[in-house]
Amino acid sequence: MNDRIIKCVKIENLLLLARSETDRLTIKAENVNLSHIAAEVVKDLSTLSASKNQTIIFSGENDEAIISADSPNIYVVIENLLQNAILYNNEYGKVKLSITCDEKQVIL
Repeated sequence: MNDRIIKCVKIENLLLLARSETDRLTIKAENVNLSHIAAEVVKDLSTLSASKNQTIIFSGENDEAIISADSPNIYVVIENLLQNAILYNNEYGKVKLSITCDEKQVIL
């Protein structure tokens, strides 16, 4: 991922935040698999982590990690967390992302 894409993602995140603060954010909650979304984010940010010689350790591939959320918005939340972990980590560092769930909750 190059700097231009990172800047676009940050601008998109700022626009999302601005919409949420002005009540213009439309949320369409549906049942989504948090594990699948997180795996997609890990894949999408793998180039960024590789550019810093970092390793992303993702555990928790789970077909039962179902939550009620707006899929695009939860993607942005996970992306923002993971991107910050990568950007503010040391070169050759490790970033760990895990998902666990039981009958009552899903934990990222």
